Amino acid sequence: MTDKKKYDLIYTVLFTLLFLACFGIYMILHRKSFLRIPDGLNQYYMSFLYLGRWARSILRGVIENGSLKIPLW
Repeated sequence: MTDKKKYDLIYTVLFTLLFLACFGIYMILHRKSFLRIPDGLNQYYMSFLYLGRWARSILRGVIENGSLKIPLW
């Protein structure tokens, strides 16, 4: 294992442990989450709907026209 990979592994493990020690215990004990119900429904669900339509339009263009055109607007 190279020094960089070793450093990256140690950093990742330490970051995960410190994160869980600082935030994980609090979130578990108080039954908290990073995403609240309003956030999930109002933001993320709508963005997934938009991204799904966008990806389908790209695939439809590739299948029907044989060309890769990515709509930007």
